[in-house]
Amino acid sequence: MGFSVLRKRRYMANEGEAKPKELEYTRIINGMYYFRLRIPLDIRHYFPADEILVSLKTKDRGSAEDRVDDWRLKCDRLFTRLRLSNYADDLKEDMVRSELYPKKFAALPKKKMVRLADFIKTYKEKRGVDWRPKTEEEVRYSHWLFLEIVGNKPFHHISFEDVEAFQNTVKLLPPNMTKSPKYRDKNMADILVMPDAKPMSTTNVRKYMGWVSSLFNYAIEKGLVTKNPVPQLKKELPKKKRADKQRDIYTQEELQKIFDLVTWRKKSPSIFWATLVMIFQGCRENEICQMEPRDIVKRGTIWCLNFNEDETHVPYKHMKTDYSERVVPIHPFLISIGFLDFVEYTKKQEQVRLFMELRVHRGEYSHKFTRRYSEQFTCRLFDEKIRVLKRHPVAHSLRHNFCDYLMQKLPESHEIRPELISGLVGHDVPGMIYDNETINRYAKEFRPVPFLKTLQHLNYDQDYDLKNVIAQADLCLADIGAVKPTPINPQFVKWVPGKRRIIIDDFEEESNEDTAY
Repeated sequence: MGFSVLRKRRYMANEGEAKPKELEYTRIINGMYYFRLRIPLDIRHYFPADEILVSLKTKDRGSAEDRVDDWRLKCDRLFTRLRLSNYADDLKEDMVRSELYPKKFAALPKKKMVRLADFIKTYKEKRGVDWRPKTEEEVRYSHWLFLEIVGNKPFHHISFEDVEAFQNTVKLLPPNMTKSPKYRDKNMADILVMPDAKPMSTTNVRKYMGWVSSLFNYAIEKGLVTKNPVPQLKKELPKKKRADKQRDIYTQEELQKIFDLVTWRKKSPSIFWATLVMIFQGCRENEICQMEPRDIVKRGTIWCLNFNEDETHVPYKHMKTDYSERVVPIHPFLISIGFLDFVEYTKKQEQVRLFMELRVHRGEYSHKFTRRYSEQFTCRLFDEKIRVLKRHPVAHSLRHNFCDYLMQKLPESHEIRPELISGLVGHDVPGMIYDNETINRYAKEFRPVPFLKTLQHLNYDQDYDLKNVIAQADLCLADIGAVKPTPINPQFVKWVPGKRRIIIDDFEEESNEDTAY
């Protein structure tokens, strides 16, 4: 009997027997069992292939079954961790490689562990070159809080939960925690359990989260992480108020009280003149507090304030934005009560700035002024409860009053236009008003004439009783030895030092060149 016949009989004898069932999650290659599992779509981007294929290192079916169960459990745990944890993507990729290919992963060069404290230092060195002192202090405090709460862990180990814990903790902390005598000697854990600790405002929380967000953006650039968790978390904070609701303005009665309380002090002229300039010009506190005598210039026959950031004589002199640099007319009322005489006096005294009693603090000259303003006006006008909990108009609110007053007069005169109001206060005129490439690129800033026509509609001298203001201005002129000005309400004014004002009916031809006096 041949070999082929025996083989045929053996095949026929076994034909009726059931074939062994194929082992699930396996594949046989050259007689060796391999574990095989297709990776779910939602986490497939963390893996180098679409499926896991690992040798079970056995040809025995029974041994393979036991090892398949172990690998199946291991993969289920890994998939769950990848779905639930909020680690950075590169950390999750490391997690996959260390779990599935431990020997290969151990042979790979280790990533440099950049800890949070070191990364903050690098960020400051690279990005903090042009920071103003005030900005630098805000960034330093924001990142110090983040380091205190999260801990000095490797930056790519900082998870979504870490950043969420930071935001939730900051929301409970009081403002000025490191400055207030009530808190500065206590640690953060003790402050959090103090029953009378008033939490900081949402605005401050957003500010601190913003600087943490910039830290993550820089880390993404450097390849340490792939995602920034801050934008998603900031959505959980209360929505910002509408722009015109974010700051209170003074009522007519409150503004009248300010006019009644304003006083002239020779040793502290800023509380008188800076306050009035803010009321009648709508400028920012620091813009007037850092001003030099040479910043009062003439354009044609019009006396103007030249808001600029020329640091030649005044260090730290700066503007908030590019559009803050502007030349705007001085309100006729300020001229009529002797503002130019005061400027001339500061020039004779060889003062570098108008208000030499103000010293730079955190890169700005307005710090001492705002404190004195609060003592002179805010504390006298408002009850403590109203000031803290309900309404809190401050020095900057005068700028809001200025804009609101002119906006309410828009229907009354064609001489008042929104773009002129924006230009007077140093806001982005072309970008806000015109969607026209020709105007944006080729047209220049407004000249003083249309500005002055708009400014003359600010009739505080007609709507309010300014007897105290005029009386205090007379005391100023007496102190500095100037001639008392003749009461006038000119449309345009020519000024001669030491003489009375002369009313001019029409403008002389204007020049774009500044004439500093």
